Amino acid sequence: MGLRDEQGMMAIGVALMLIVVLALFGGTLWQYSMAELKRVERTEQDIQALFLARAGAEIVMAAWLEESVGEKPAGVMERIYYNRDSGHFQLTEPSDYLGYVDVVVSIIDDPQDSLRDGLTQIVATSVVDGVSRTATATTYPHLFGHDPSLAWYSERYGTIQMSNAFAEEPVIMRTDNRASNNPLHVDNTLPGESEVVTVQFEAPAIVFESPMILGHNIGSGRNGRVNVVVCAETIFFDEVIVSNLPSSKPFIITYPDRIYSVILKVPDGMGILGFEIGAEDPTAKYGTVYFDHGTVSKQNYSWGFLGGISKKVLEVLKVKNTSKNLAKGAFYFKDDTDLSNLAADSLIPIPDSESRSDPFKGTGTFVWE
Repeated sequence: MGLRDEQGMMAIGVALMLIVVLALFGGTLWQYSMAELKRVERTEQDIQALFLARAGAEIVMAAWLEESVGEKPAGVMERIYYNRDSGHFQLTEPSDYLGYVDVVVSIIDDPQDSLRDGLTQIVATSVVDGVSRTATATTYPHLFGHDPSLAWYSERYGTIQMSNAFAEEPVIMRTDNRASNNPLHVDNTLPGESEVVTVQFEAPAIVFESPMILGHNIGSGRNGRVNVVVCAETIFFDEVIVSNLPSSKPFIITYPDRIYSVILKVPDGMGILGFEIGAEDPTAKYGTVYFDHGTVSKQNYSWGFLGGISKKVLEVLKVKNTSKNLAKGAFYFKDDTDLSNLAADSLIPIPDSESRSDPFKGTGTFVWE
């Protein structure tokens, strides 16, 4: 075989090797490209799922912040879909949707963790083309009125305590939700011998998530008058019932009065002046109060035979000289407003067009976990 033939054979061999190598390389490259495309596609779906989870949580979060204490969303929410065509979320399943979100709102029950116990948690789980992501938001661990630094009341029993402490941040008033029938109330453990005792809760904003029924167990209540002063620029109430048990002397025994009221005050340097809201007194100071529950009343009692106490018909509290109930209402309140003895200018209705105050604005109501 000549040199030319040998060179030809070598060239053919090299060509065959190149064909084989290129074929193998091409197959590997194709497999790599497909894997990379799938990886990119899954990453995109993962990002979309995370977006949907966060967006779904924020939708429920906004509803939670907007609603009153007794109406806040809780439990399993309706499934939320993201409509590709409209680019919006909706509750009904559309014909073409990117994915969906399931949201659950719950109260953390963890007595071993005092910082997290009782906080509200929103967990949103989304699914996009089989890819699932979860986003969790928890209410910021705000200050509670039963915190040792304040000690305004007993968390377990709901009994109001004498304390001179005040808070520089919003405060939540919530008794132990694992105990039953423990509203905030007055009992005979309040110290002092005077006929009139004043207890004050003071903070920029105070949110009552538990009812305040001052005469709860009035049979063992404190004698005399007890003024519970709620001093804040913005106040949110759950159920509120003040109490009136006048003294009586049916025979030779004199039974003392037990009169428990709520007085609304505005802290120094806070509030708005009357001229800003069209009040009769342009120089008076006003705060805002929201009665979120369906009950704002005065419970009248009377002494009976041998010291027995009987209830009278519950007196629904109304705006002075009107038929407007305080319950479910929003008002500007005048400094030193006594709910048991309302004056004509004590409460001014807040127009429906005005947005609801957010006591935690700027304090990070929810944090992402």
